[in-house]
Amino acid sequence: MAFFKVLSCMAVLAVAAVSAAPGYLEQPVYAHAVHAAPLAVAHHEAEDYHAHPKYAFKYGVHDAHTGDVKSASEHRDGDVVKGEYSLLQPDGTTRTVHYTADDHNGFNAVVTNSGHAVHAEVHAAPVVHHAPVVHAAPVLSYEHGYSHLESPYAHYATVVFTLVALTVALAHPVYEEEHEVYAHPKYSYKYGVHDAHTGDVKSASEHRDGDVVKGEYSLLQPDGIVRTVHYTADKHNGFNAVVTNSGHGAHPEVHGHAAGLGGGYGGLY
Repeated sequence: MAFFKVLSCMAVLAVAAVSAAPGYLEQPVYAHAVHAAPLAVAHHEAEDYHAHPKYAFKYGVHDAHTGDVKSASEHRDGDVVKGEYSLLQPDGTTRTVHYTADDHNGFNAVVTNSGHAVHAEVHAAPVVHHAPVVHAAPVLSYEHGYSHLESPYAHYATVVFTLVALTVALAHPVYEEEHEVYAHPKYSYKYGVHDAHTGDVKSASEHRDGDVVKGEYSLLQPDGIVRTVHYTADKHNGFNAVVTNSGHGAHPEVHGHAAGLGGGYGGLY
């Protein structure tokens, strides 16, 4: 019996000793910082998109009154430009320039002259001679034995007559009516634009000869139909236009929820 008491006491002391030494039971817990993996961010470089450049134009002027006669035309397709222009020079010859330009050969031009030069004749100023002085005829007198004597009043009579004639001319001046001259109006032009990237497709042309104007223009509408307008104008019939549409309209499909029946309840019964 005494043996079991001694054993119980030793067990109690062992438990107390273990409780008094906490360092052998509890180990310190060290926290480790956990870093999140870096997020991969995709970088997209902005791409500048340029539409294929393409255009054409043409015009001309012919004014016979002022001598303004000229024309020009140009066509571009991508990086290749071709064109020409001409003008009537003061000597009557026509100068024409044909040119091309691209990114390989640069700008090149060929100049030609056509027609025959007409140089104005230069005349010397006329020599103006003074009118001869006309003396009055002498008055013969046989009185007192004198003959072949000139009257002292003859010269003064000539001067007085001249002054009277000049006064009458100034009193009744002659006026010449001025007429304003208008040149015959005549011109023509034409141009076109075709930009497939933006959908800007259009063209126009017009011609005038005197009081008669004729022309047309067209454009590509958003639905894919090309509208063309032909027009004329003159002082007798006024302005008249004929509008035509060509091509097939392409309307975009609209996807969405159909409106229900039953006053906003979605068509539920």
